[in-house]
Amino acid sequence: MGTISGGEQRTLKHLSRHQGRVLHSLFDAVGNPAVWPLFLDQLVEATHSRSARLLILNGAADEVRHSFKVHIDDAAHRDYLDHYVNACPWRPELRHKPGGRLYSTYLDFSCRQPEFYRTEFYNDWARHLDIHHGVCGTVHAGPDLTVQLLIQRTGGQRHYSARETAAINTLIPHLRQAITLSRHLDAMNLELQATRVAARHGAPPFLVLDAQGLVRAASAGAVALVEQTPALALRQNQLRIMDRQLSDHFRQRLRRARTSKAAAAPPPPQTIRIPRPAQPPLHLIIAHLEPDRANMSLTLPDGHAVVFLHDPQHPPDLDLGLLTELFDLTAAEARTAAGIATGMTPEDIARDLGITVHTVRSQLKSTFRKTGTRRQSELAALLLTGPAARRAVAQGASGDNPAR
Repeated sequence: MGTISGGEQRTLKHLSRHQGRVLHSLFDAVGNPAVWPLFLDQLVEATHSRSARLLILNGAADEVRHSFKVHIDDAAHRDYLDHYVNACPWRPELRHKPGGRLYSTYLDFSCRQPEFYRTEFYNDWARHLDIHHGVCGTVHAGPDLTVQLLIQRTGGQRHYSARETAAINTLIPHLRQAITLSRHLDAMNLELQATRVAARHGAPPFLVLDAQGLVRAASAGAVALVEQTPALALRQNQLRIMDRQLSDHFRQRLRRARTSKAAAAPPPPQTIRIPRPAQPPLHLIIAHLEPDRANMSLTLPDGHAVVFLHDPQHPPDLDLGLLTELFDLTAAEARTAAGIATGMTPEDIARDLGITVHTVRSQLKSTFRKTGTRRQSELAALLLTGPAARRAVAQGASGDNPAR
Protein backbone atom coordinates (compact mmCIF):
# COMPACT_ATOMS: atom_id res chain seq x y z
CA MET A 1 0.00 0.00 0.00
CA GLY A 2 3.03 2.27 0.09
CA THR A 3 4.21 4.63 2.78
CA ILE A 4 1.58 5.61 5.33
CA SER A 5 0.89 9.33 5.52
CA GLY A 6 0.56 11.35 8.68
CA GLY A 7 -3.15 11.94 8.03
CA GLU A 8 -3.77 8.23 7.56
CA GLN A 9 -1.87 7.40 10.71
CA ARG A 10 -3.86 9.88 12.81
CA THR A 11 -7.17 8.56 11.46
CA LEU A 12 -6.26 4.91 12.03
CA LYS A 13 -5.17 5.60 15.63
CA HIS A 14 -8.25 7.70 16.28
CA LEU A 15 -10.57 5.03 14.87
CA SER A 16 -8.87 2.31 16.91
CA ARG A 17 -9.16 4.41 20.07
CA HIS A 18 -12.89 5.10 19.59
CA GLN A 19 -14.01 1.79 18.09
CA GLY A 20 -15.42 0.48 21.37
CA ARG A 21 -17.57 3.58 21.86
CA VAL A 22 -18.90 3.33 18.29
CA LEU A 23 -19.81 -0.35 18.73
CA HIS A 24 -21.52 0.36 22.05
CA SER A 25 -23.80 2.90 20.36
CA LEU A 26 -24.38 0.54 17.44
CA PHE A 27 -25.79 -2.24 19.59
CA ASP A 28 -27.75 0.22 21.72
CA ALA A 29 -29.51 1.20 18.47
CA VAL A 30 -30.84 -2.34 18.04
CA GLY A 31 -33.47 -1.78 20.71
CA ASN A 32 -33.69 2.01 20.51
CA PRO A 33 -34.06 3.63 17.06
CA ALA A 34 -33.24 7.06 18.50
CA VAL A 35 -29.64 5.90 18.90
CA TRP A 36 -28.97 5.31 15.17
CA PRO A 37 -28.04 8.99 14.60
CA LEU A 38 -25.71 8.85 17.63
CA PHE A 39 -23.97 5.83 16.13
CA LEU A 40 -23.54 7.70 12.83
CA ASP A 41 -22.28 10.80 14.63
CA GLN A 42 -19.66 8.81 16.51
CA LEU A 43 -18.69 7.02 13.31
CA VAL A 44 -18.16 10.36 11.57
CA GLU A 45 -16.03 11.64 14.44
CA ALA A 46 -14.00 8.41 14.73
CA THR A 47 -13.15 8.39 10.99
CA HIS A 48 -12.38 12.13 10.70
CA SER A 49 -15.29 12.59 8.29
CA ARG A 50 -17.90 15.22 7.53
CA SER A 51 -21.28 13.41 7.46
CA ALA A 52 -22.95 10.01 7.19
CA ARG A 53 -26.19 8.46 6.04
CA LEU A 54 -27.79 5.06 6.57
CA LEU A 55 -30.28 4.43 3.77
CA ILE A 56 -33.05 1.84 4.07
CA LEU A 57 -34.13 1.00 0.53
CA ASN A 58 -36.35 -1.49 -1.24
CA GLY A 59 -35.01 -4.83 -2.44
CA ALA A 60 -33.95 -3.38 -5.81
CA ALA A 61 -32.03 -0.60 -4.00
CA ASP A 62 -33.54 2.12 -6.21
CA GLU A 63 -36.07 3.65 -3.78
CA VAL A 64 -35.24 5.05 -0.33
CA ARG A 65 -37.99 4.20 2.14
CA HIS A 66 -36.38 5.51 5.31
CA SER A 67 -33.07 6.96 6.37
CA PHE A 68 -30.92 8.15 9.25
CA LYS A 69 -28.41 10.95 8.70
CA VAL A 70 -26.07 13.28 10.58
CA HIS A 71 -24.49 16.60 9.61
CA ILE A 72 -26.62 16.97 6.46
CA ASP A 73 -29.06 19.86 6.19
CA ASP A 74 -32.68 18.64 6.22
CA ALA A 75 -33.59 20.38 2.96
CA ALA A 76 -30.47 19.07 1.23
CA HIS A 77 -31.21 15.57 2.50
CA ARG A 78 -34.78 15.74 1.15
CA ASP A 79 -33.40 16.84 -2.23
CA TYR A 80 -30.99 13.91 -2.10
CA LEU A 81 -33.75 11.40 -1.35
CA ASP A 82 -36.15 12.87 -3.93
CA HIS A 83 -33.69 12.99 -6.82
CA TYR A 84 -29.96 13.02 -6.28
CA VAL A 85 -29.68 9.56 -4.70
CA ASN A 86 -30.08 8.03 -8.15
CA ALA A 87 -28.05 10.78 -9.83
CA CYS A 88 -25.02 9.82 -7.75
CA PRO A 89 -22.38 8.56 -10.23
CA TRP A 90 -21.34 5.67 -7.98
CA ARG A 91 -24.75 4.09 -7.46
CA PRO A 92 -25.05 2.11 -10.72
CA GLU A 93 -21.66 0.51 -10.13
CA LEU A 94 -22.34 -0.03 -6.42
CA ARG A 95 -25.23 -2.37 -7.26
CA HIS A 96 -22.78 -4.81 -8.85
CA LYS A 97 -20.16 -4.71 -6.12
CA PRO A 98 -20.17 -7.47 -3.50
CA GLY A 99 -22.02 -6.45 -0.34
CA GLY A 100 -20.80 -6.58 3.23
CA ARG A 101 -18.12 -3.90 2.89
CA LEU A 102 -17.57 -0.24 1.97
CA TYR A 103 -15.66 1.06 -1.04
CA SER A 104 -13.65 4.25 -1.46
CA THR A 105 -15.29 6.50 -4.05
CA TYR A 106 -11.83 7.79 -4.98
CA LEU A 107 -10.12 4.40 -5.41
CA ASP A 108 -12.73 1.74 -6.11
CA PHE A 109 -15.06 3.21 -8.75
CA SER A 110 -14.62 3.86 -12.47
CA CYS A 111 -15.84 7.48 -12.07
CA ARG A 112 -12.60 9.35 -11.31
CA GLN A 113 -12.41 12.65 -9.46
CA PRO A 114 -12.18 14.96 -12.54
CA GLU A 115 -15.22 13.25 -14.03
CA PHE A 116 -17.05 13.45 -10.70
CA TYR A 117 -16.56 17.23 -10.65
CA ARG A 118 -18.43 17.46 -13.97
CA THR A 119 -21.53 15.52 -12.82
CA GLU A 120 -24.95 16.94 -11.99
CA PHE A 121 -24.67 15.26 -8.58
CA TYR A 122 -21.61 17.29 -7.63
CA ASN A 123 -22.45 20.61 -9.27
CA ASP A 124 -26.12 20.78 -8.27
CA TRP A 125 -25.97 19.09 -4.89
CA ALA A 126 -22.62 18.06 -3.36
CA ARG A 127 -20.52 21.13 -4.15
CA HIS A 128 -22.36 23.60 -1.91
CA LEU A 129 -22.17 21.00 0.90
CA ASP A 130 -18.41 20.61 0.37
CA ILE A 131 -18.77 16.85 -0.18
CA HIS A 132 -15.88 15.55 -2.28
CA HIS A 133 -15.07 12.02 -1.13
CA GLY A 134 -16.77 9.05 0.46
CA VAL A 135 -16.88 5.42 1.37
CA CYS A 136 -20.10 3.59 0.62
CA GLY A 137 -21.45 0.08 0.36
CA THR A 138 -24.36 -2.30 0.78
CA VAL A 139 -24.30 -3.63 4.31
CA HIS A 140 -27.53 -5.66 4.13
CA ALA A 141 -29.35 -7.04 1.09
CA GLY A 142 -32.55 -9.05 0.90
CA PRO A 143 -35.55 -9.48 -1.42
CA ASP A 144 -37.50 -6.81 0.46
CA LEU A 145 -34.86 -4.59 2.04
CA THR A 146 -31.46 -3.12 1.22
CA VAL A 147 -29.40 -1.09 3.71
CA GLN A 148 -26.54 1.08 2.48
CA LEU A 149 -24.04 3.10 4.53
CA LEU A 150 -22.40 6.25 3.16
CA ILE A 151 -19.73 8.32 4.93
CA GLN A 152 -18.46 11.56 3.35
CA ARG A 153 -15.49 13.91 3.58
CA THR A 154 -14.84 17.46 2.45
CA GLY A 155 -12.22 18.46 -0.08
CA GLY A 156 -9.89 19.55 2.70
CA GLN A 157 -10.18 16.20 4.49
CA ARG A 158 -8.82 14.27 1.43
CA HIS A 159 -10.04 10.96 0.09
CA TYR A 160 -10.31 7.69 2.03
CA SER A 161 -7.16 5.65 1.51
CA ALA A 162 -7.11 1.88 1.12
CA ARG A 163 -5.86 1.50 4.71
CA GLU A 164 -8.58 3.77 6.09
CA THR A 165 -11.26 1.97 4.08
CA ALA A 166 -10.02 -1.39 5.34
CA ALA A 167 -10.05 -0.13 8.95
CA ILE A 168 -13.61 1.17 8.61
CA ASN A 169 -14.63 -2.17 7.12
CA THR A 170 -13.70 -3.93 10.37
CA LEU A 171 -16.88 -2.36 11.78
CA ILE A 172 -19.18 -3.63 9.04
CA PRO A 173 -19.67 -7.22 10.33
CA HIS A 174 -20.90 -5.71 13.59
CA LEU A 175 -23.26 -3.40 11.68
CA ARG A 176 -24.63 -6.35 9.71
CA GLN A 177 -25.25 -8.25 12.93
CA ALA A 178 -27.01 -5.24 14.46
CA ILE A 179 -29.27 -4.92 11.41
CA THR A 180 -30.16 -8.61 11.57
CA LEU A 181 -31.01 -8.31 15.27
CA SER A 182 -33.07 -5.17 14.57
CA ARG A 183 -35.03 -6.98 11.89
CA HIS A 184 -35.84 -9.86 14.24
CA LEU A 185 -36.87 -7.45 16.98
CA ASP A 186 -39.04 -5.46 14.56
CA ALA A 187 -40.80 -8.63 13.40
CA MET A 188 -41.47 -9.69 17.00
CA ASN A 189 -42.87 -6.26 17.92
CA LEU A 190 -45.07 -6.14 14.83
CA GLU A 191 -46.40 -9.64 15.48
CA LEU A 192 -47.11 -8.79 19.11
CA GLN A 193 -48.98 -5.65 18.10
CA ALA A 194 -51.04 -7.51 15.49
CA THR A 195 -51.90 -10.19 18.05
CA ARG A 196 -53.15 -7.52 20.47
CA VAL A 197 -55.25 -5.91 17.73
CA ALA A 198 -56.71 -9.29 16.76
CA ALA A 199 -57.53 -10.03 20.41
CA ARG A 200 -59.54 -6.80 20.61
CA HIS A 201 -61.47 -7.93 17.52
CA GLY A 202 -62.46 -11.36 18.78
CA ALA A 203 -59.17 -13.11 17.94
CA PRO A 204 -59.88 -13.90 14.27
CA PRO A 205 -57.15 -15.48 12.12
CA PHE A 206 -54.94 -12.71 10.68
CA LEU A 207 -52.07 -11.82 8.37
CA VAL A 208 -49.99 -8.62 8.55
CA LEU A 209 -48.70 -7.29 5.22
CA ASP A 210 -46.12 -4.55 4.72
CA ALA A 211 -45.83 -1.89 2.01
CA GLN A 212 -44.49 -4.44 -0.48
CA GLY A 213 -47.32 -6.90 0.20
CA LEU A 214 -45.01 -9.29 2.07
CA VAL A 215 -46.47 -11.23 4.99
CA ARG A 216 -44.76 -10.00 8.17
CA ALA A 217 -46.81 -11.90 10.73
CA ALA A 218 -49.45 -14.61 10.58
CA SER A 219 -51.58 -16.53 13.04
CA ALA A 220 -51.64 -20.31 12.79
CA GLY A 221 -55.36 -20.23 11.98
CA ALA A 222 -54.79 -17.88 9.05
CA VAL A 223 -52.08 -20.09 7.58
CA ALA A 224 -54.37 -23.13 7.90
CA LEU A 225 -57.29 -21.35 6.22
CA VAL A 226 -55.10 -20.24 3.32
CA GLU A 227 -53.80 -23.79 2.88
CA GLN A 228 -57.39 -25.11 2.82
CA THR A 229 -58.55 -22.58 0.18
CA PRO A 230 -57.61 -23.55 -3.41
CA ALA A 231 -57.97 -19.94 -4.61
CA LEU A 232 -55.28 -18.76 -2.15
CA ALA A 233 -51.62 -19.55 -1.56
CA LEU A 234 -48.67 -18.33 0.48
CA ARG A 235 -45.66 -18.24 -1.85
CA GLN A 236 -42.36 -16.48 -1.35
CA ASN A 237 -43.79 -14.81 1.74
CA GLN A 238 -46.67 -13.30 -0.26
CA LEU A 239 -50.42 -13.94 -0.16
CA ARG A 240 -51.40 -14.95 -3.69
CA ILE A 241 -54.97 -14.86 -5.04
CA MET A 242 -55.34 -17.04 -8.13
CA ASP A 243 -58.17 -15.09 -9.74
CA ARG A 244 -56.63 -12.13 -11.63
CA GLN A 245 -59.53 -9.73 -11.10
CA LEU A 246 -59.83 -10.52 -7.38
CA SER A 247 -56.06 -10.18 -7.04
CA ASP A 248 -56.19 -6.69 -8.60
CA HIS A 249 -59.04 -5.66 -6.26
CA PHE A 250 -57.11 -7.02 -3.29
CA ARG A 251 -53.96 -5.05 -4.17
CA GLN A 252 -55.96 -1.83 -4.62
CA ARG A 253 -57.68 -2.19 -1.27
CA LEU A 254 -54.45 -3.24 0.39
CA ARG A 255 -52.75 -0.09 -0.91
CA ARG A 256 -55.64 2.03 0.37
CA ALA A 257 -55.44 0.45 3.83
CA ARG A 258 -51.64 0.83 4.03
CA THR A 259 -51.64 4.50 3.08
CA SER A 260 -54.37 5.39 5.58
CA LYS A 261 -53.23 7.40 8.60
CA ALA A 262 -54.49 6.25 11.95
CA ALA A 263 -54.82 9.84 13.17
CA ALA A 264 -56.96 10.82 10.19
CA ALA A 265 -59.86 8.38 10.66
CA PRO A 266 -58.97 5.53 8.30
CA PRO A 267 -61.73 4.29 5.97
CA PRO A 268 -63.90 1.33 6.98
CA PRO A 269 -62.29 -2.08 6.52
CA GLN A 270 -62.62 -3.50 3.02
CA THR A 271 -63.75 -7.05 2.21
CA ILE A 272 -62.76 -9.41 -0.60
CA ARG A 273 -64.79 -12.61 -0.97
CA ILE A 274 -62.73 -15.62 -2.04
CA PRO A 275 -64.82 -18.40 -3.64
CA ARG A 276 -64.49 -21.95 -2.28
CA PRO A 277 -65.92 -25.11 -3.89
CA ALA A 278 -69.06 -26.37 -2.11
CA GLN A 279 -68.51 -23.85 0.71
CA PRO A 280 -69.46 -20.24 1.43
CA PRO A 281 -66.82 -17.72 0.28
CA LEU A 282 -63.95 -16.92 2.63
CA HIS A 283 -63.92 -13.24 3.57
CA LEU A 284 -60.62 -11.32 3.59
CA ILE A 285 -61.18 -8.19 5.70
CA ILE A 286 -58.48 -5.58 5.08
CA ALA A 287 -57.79 -2.85 7.64
CA HIS A 288 -55.02 -0.37 8.45
CA LEU A 289 -52.43 -1.24 11.09
CA GLU A 290 -50.22 1.57 12.29
CA PRO A 291 -46.91 0.11 13.51
CA ASP A 292 -45.64 1.09 16.94
CA ARG A 293 -42.59 2.91 15.61
CA ALA A 294 -41.31 3.68 19.08
CA ASN A 295 -40.39 0.00 19.38
CA MET A 296 -39.12 -0.52 15.83
CA SER A 297 -35.66 0.41 14.67
CA LEU A 298 -35.45 -0.44 10.97
CA THR A 299 -39.07 -1.17 10.11
CA LEU A 300 -40.10 0.90 7.15
CA PRO A 301 -42.33 3.85 8.00
CA ASP A 302 -45.00 2.81 5.49
CA GLY A 303 -48.25 1.75 7.11
CA HIS A 304 -49.01 -1.95 7.37
CA ALA A 305 -52.28 -3.70 6.64
CA VAL A 306 -53.86 -6.41 8.73
CA VAL A 307 -55.98 -8.94 6.86
CA PHE A 308 -58.52 -10.78 9.02
CA LEU A 309 -59.84 -14.07 7.62
CA HIS A 310 -63.50 -14.74 8.31
CA ASP A 311 -65.02 -18.15 7.60
CA PRO A 312 -68.85 -17.84 7.47
CA GLN A 313 -69.06 -21.50 8.48
CA HIS A 314 -67.59 -20.56 11.88
CA PRO A 315 -68.97 -17.07 12.58
CA PRO A 316 -68.13 -15.27 15.85
CA ASP A 317 -70.85 -14.42 18.31
CA LEU A 318 -71.92 -10.80 17.96
CA ASP A 319 -73.22 -8.99 21.04
CA LEU A 320 -76.50 -7.48 19.79
CA GLY A 321 -76.84 -5.29 22.85
CA LEU A 322 -73.40 -3.83 22.30
CA LEU A 323 -74.18 -3.24 18.63
CA THR A 324 -77.21 -1.16 19.58
CA GLU A 325 -75.11 0.90 22.00
CA LEU A 326 -72.16 1.41 19.67
CA PHE A 327 -74.16 2.56 16.64
CA ASP A 328 -77.52 3.60 18.12
CA LEU A 329 -79.24 0.76 16.28
CA THR A 330 -82.69 -0.56 17.04
CA ALA A 331 -82.93 -4.20 18.11
CA ALA A 332 -84.25 -5.12 14.66
CA GLU A 333 -81.43 -3.26 12.92
CA ALA A 334 -78.85 -4.99 15.14
CA ARG A 335 -80.29 -8.43 14.24
CA THR A 336 -80.19 -7.59 10.54
CA ALA A 337 -76.67 -6.19 10.77
CA ALA A 338 -75.46 -9.29 12.64
CA GLY A 339 -77.04 -11.51 10.03
CA ILE A 340 -75.23 -9.70 7.22
CA ALA A 341 -71.95 -9.84 9.17
CA THR A 342 -72.21 -13.62 9.57
CA GLY A 343 -72.76 -14.24 5.85
CA MET A 344 -76.52 -14.23 5.48
CA THR A 345 -78.28 -12.56 2.55
CA PRO A 346 -81.25 -10.20 3.00
CA GLU A 347 -83.45 -13.03 1.74
CA ASP A 348 -82.03 -15.41 4.38
CA ILE A 349 -82.65 -12.85 7.13
CA ALA A 350 -86.20 -12.16 5.96
CA ARG A 351 -87.00 -15.90 5.90
CA ASP A 352 -85.49 -16.55 9.35
CA LEU A 353 -87.16 -13.57 11.01
CA GLY A 354 -90.47 -13.92 9.21
CA ILE A 355 -90.38 -10.43 7.69
CA THR A 356 -90.30 -9.12 4.14
CA VAL A 357 -87.14 -8.52 2.17
CA HIS A 358 -88.30 -4.90 1.76
CA THR A 359 -88.25 -4.50 5.57
CA VAL A 360 -84.75 -6.00 5.77
CA ARG A 361 -83.46 -3.65 3.07
CA SER A 362 -85.03 -0.68 4.86
CA GLN A 363 -83.27 -1.70 8.09
CA LEU A 364 -80.01 -2.11 6.17
CA LYS A 365 -80.31 1.38 4.70
CA SER A 366 -80.73 2.85 8.18
CA THR A 367 -77.85 0.74 9.50
CA PHE A 368 -75.54 1.94 6.71
CA ARG A 369 -76.29 5.54 7.67
CA LYS A 370 -75.68 4.98 11.40
CA THR A 371 -72.47 2.99 10.94
CA GLY A 372 -70.99 5.16 8.19
CA THR A 373 -70.80 2.26 5.75
CA ARG A 374 -72.11 2.09 2.20
CA ARG A 375 -72.42 -1.59 1.33
CA GLN A 376 -72.92 -4.96 2.96
CA SER A 377 -69.25 -5.95 2.73
CA GLU A 378 -68.17 -2.78 4.57
CA LEU A 379 -70.79 -3.34 7.26
CA ALA A 380 -69.71 -6.95 7.75
CA ALA A 381 -66.04 -5.97 7.95
CA LEU A 382 -66.79 -3.23 10.49
CA LEU A 383 -68.74 -5.51 12.81
CA LEU A 384 -66.46 -8.53 12.54
CA THR A 385 -63.42 -6.44 13.45
CA GLY A 386 -65.16 -4.40 16.13
CA PRO A 387 -65.65 -4.81 19.88
CA ALA A 388 -69.07 -6.48 19.49
CA ALA A 389 -67.28 -9.63 18.27
CA ARG A 390 -65.19 -9.93 21.44
CA ARG A 391 -67.79 -11.97 23.30
CA ALA A 392 -66.68 -14.96 21.20
CA VAL A 393 -63.42 -14.97 23.19
CA ALA A 394 -65.22 -14.68 26.54
CA GLN A 395 -67.44 -17.67 25.67
CA GLY A 396 -64.41 -19.81 24.87
CA ALA A 397 -64.02 -19.48 21.11
CA SER A 398 -60.64 -20.67 20.00
CA GLY A 399 -57.97 -18.07 19.30
CA ASP A 400 -54.78 -18.34 17.31
CA ASN A 401 -51.19 -18.42 18.35
CA PRO A 402 -48.90 -16.45 16.06
CA ALA A 403 -46.92 -18.64 13.70
CA ARG A 404 -43.30 -17.72 13.27
